[in-house]
Amino acid sequence: MTSINDLEKEIFLIKNRNKKVEIDKAWETSFRWVSSIYPYSTLF
Repeated sequence: MTSINDLEKEIFLIKNRNKKVEIDKAWETSFRWVSSIYPYSTLF
């Protein structure tokens, strides 16, 4: 049987994973946006 602590750890890990995915998506979106404005940019 799983304890409350184990469940809390699982929830914590899932939340962190979701945050990371959201950050990655935001980066990708802003990267595309900048790329579309500066197609020949040497920023990246």
